[in-house]
Amino acid sequence: MSWASVDVPDGIDAVFTSDLGRAVETARIAFEGSLTPILCDWRLRECDYGNRNGAPADEVHRDHHSHLDEPYPGGESWRQAVRRVGRFLDDLHLRWEGSRTLVIGHIATRWALDHFLNGVPLEDLIEADFAWREGWEYRLDLRRAEMGLEMPYRREGDNRLTCRCSRPPSAD
Repeated sequence: MSWASVDVPDGIDAVFTSDLGRAVETARIAFEGSLTPILCDWRLRECDYGNRNGAPADEVHRDHHSHLDEPYPGGESWRQAVRRVGRFLDDLHLRWEGSRTLVIGHIATRWALDHFLNGVPLEDLIEADFAWREGWEYRLDLRRAEMGLEMPYRREGDNRLTCRCSRPPSAD
């Protein structure tokens, strides 16, 4: 049974996923048999940990605070990763304005959505513990500009895009 037939609300027009293996696999499993297009986008990748790619998570994240603005050796900083995801948001309206989309990504993806759409400073996100929940729903909203918040994706009149991020079903 696919996730699409169990847990995905009607009206999902497209699924955007990081092009990294586990995210692509999640999208394929979740939307097996669905006509909803699955679109891979490299900008939704996790932060590039450079020389630490593939290392155990505790080693990668032990000093992640020091990489908010300073890139990991051979990689990128968290701020660079979040800006990269922001460029995805900037392009989303070009084809998907007025659509409901689902985004499958990583920590950098979630931080970018929280930062650009909810106005959470990166300094706060990097200090907070990651708290998993069933899903996050974000709405790209013209009112964010009126509040003076950073909106790299915004074009005149863009106020109808929705990104919904959900956890795939367990393998049980």
